[in-house]
Amino acid sequence: MGDGEPTLLLPDEDCPATQLDEEDETNDVGQGDYGKTVAKATDFPSPPATPKPRKRKGPPSTGLADTPDKACRRSPRLRELQELQELQAQQAPEPAPAPRRHQASTGGPIVAAPPLRPVIALSGVEIEANLLNAGRRLVESLGGEITNTWTMQATHLVACRLRRTFKVMCALCRGVPIVRPAFIKRCVQEARVPEVRNQDLLRDIIGQQIFAKRFLGRSQSYSLGDVLQRAQDGPLLANFCVYVLPEVTAMERPKLRALVEAAGGQWREELPTAGSTGSLLVFAEASSPAASVAQAASKAAGVYQLEALLSAACTQDLRLQAFQMPVRRPSRAAEKVYVVGWRRTSEELSLGS
Repeated sequence: MGDGEPTLLLPDEDCPATQLDEEDETNDVGQGDYGKTVAKATDFPSPPATPKPRKRKGPPSTGLADTPDKACRRSPRLRELQELQELQAQQAPEPAPAPRRHQASTGGPIVAAPPLRPVIALSGVEIEANLLNAGRRLVESLGGEITNTWTMQATHLVACRLRRTFKVMCALCRGVPIVRPAFIKRCVQEARVPEVRNQDLLRDIIGQQIFAKRFLGRSQSYSLGDVLQRAQDGPLLANFCVYVLPEVTAMERPKLRALVEAAGGQWREELPTAGSTGSLLVFAEASSPAASVAQAASKAAGVYQLEALLSAACTQDLRLQAFQMPVRRPSRAAEKVYVVGWRRTSEELSLGS
């Protein structure tokens, strides 16, 4: 170094003062090289710059309610819309209360309305003793009863399987809903005998498949609700008189009579003495004597197998042509034997009544 030149005091390389930010270097512009050197040697290091806080993105605006008051003061139209929205929110109707237990539940269309005097018949079901006793007390308090026998006053039939029994056929002919055993529990829970809905009906998939294959054919399906609806539309045997030959043994005659009357028909104990009539239906069995079939055919339009009546009770569709019996004229000897036997049978029925 020569004389006259200023002496520079340079710090060590490890001194923090030599680590300057770019911002400090830009502030020294215009001082020359000397000013830069002095600044680097003498200035104290500035603290590291703190990063600017990031702005958090809030949820998107949902409407005029999120508009700040300052914006509303600047825009009278926005303020009016906000006040209108608040007024509409205050005047909004309150939500409807939840339905009570005794109100109608969503279980499909109503099959039968609540009866005034409930009479519930049981068909081959086993119900818990406590539940059955509670159901009896409830139904008896309403003036009805729970019985194990069929009656024409029955309003419900409780069953667990769909079978061709006497009670099931009578219930179908009367249009009485056949319900599941759970219907008794529902009555006890609601403390009344409610309306019967589609969900309360007996659901026996295997039984319905058997009915469809046996009575309708494989191409059709059996629906218990549809059969009940047909029965409620009109009686199956309306305007018909029914006579069953005494030789029929498939079902007891009192039950046959109850079935015919449940279907709306008129029961006849004897053949009419007048000529043939179209309103008379005669039923027999395949093993019935030809003489009895021929005599009945002379008084009616035709003689049909008893299966026609039983199938019609299950489907509520009277199809007679498929079950019509052929009429064969018997010999005179066979006809004489039949007349004598028929008279004895008539005398026994008259004495028994």
